Amino acid sequence: MLLAATQGCASKISTATIRPLESAQLAKWLNNPPKKGILLIDARKQEDFNESHISSARNLNLPDVNPARSNTRWIGYAAIVIYGQDPGSIRAEALTKRFMRLDAAPVYLLQGGFDEWQRKDMPTYNAANK
Repeated sequence: MLLAATQGCASKISTATIRPLESAQLAKWLNNPPKKGILLIDARKQEDFNESHISSARNLNLPDVNPARSNTRWIGYAAIVIYGQDPGSIRAEALTKRFMRLDAAPVYLLQGGFDEWQRKDMPTYNAANK
C-alpha cells in the first residue's frame, strides 16, 4: 500500500515540475538568508567543485541522497537550491528530482547553472584565491 502511494507521488515529478530559480534571486537569498536558511548544492564533479563553486555550497551527487532512507539533515531549510555546470546539466536535474521526492523543502534548480553565475560575475569560492 505504501509503495503504491510512493510510486504515485514519484510519477508527478518530472522536468516540467522543476522550479527554476534565477541567479539574481539566489544572490538575494545568500545576502539576506531566510530564517531557516538555504541549502545550496553543487551537483558537479568533486574536482570541479574543488576548483571553484558558489560560496556556501555543498558538493553532493545522486548516491549521497537516498529518498528511501529517512534523513533529517535535509529537513528544516527554507529552500534547497541545486546547480550544475550549465543549463543542460543532467546531473543537476536528476539531483533536483531526487530532492523533490524527499519533500523536505521547496526545491529549485538554478537557471544557467554555474556558468551563468560566473558570467554574471557573482561571488564564488576559488581554491586558487583562498
